[in-house]
Amino acid sequence: MDVSDVSATQRLVLGIVLVVVGSAIGQPNLGLMTRLSALATGLGIGFLGAAFEPPLTNALGAQQWSELSTVKQTAALFVLAVIALVLWFTVTLGQSALVAAL
Repeated sequence: MDVSDVSATQRLVLGIVLVVVGSAIGQPNLGLMTRLSALATGLGIGFLGAAFEPPLTNALGAQQWSELSTVKQTAALFVLAVIALVLWFTVTLGQSALVAAL
């Protein structure tokens, strides 16, 4: 299985689920659950950024990531990181608002 076999929608959903689950299992102590929470949140942020990789690659004039130059890949990674962090912040705020409403 290759990463390109996973659609952008599946990556986005997986990222959101991992961020929500990661923040839900976090504990105040630095035990195993906190480490699992950090791992899930980190993977979730990665998937949130990866969800936008295919459209960004196409917008830069390439069909695949490997066709981009190193400079374009670096710029694209920066943009994807910013997108992922904004989405992570949005999901976290949404989850906090939902918990406060209940």
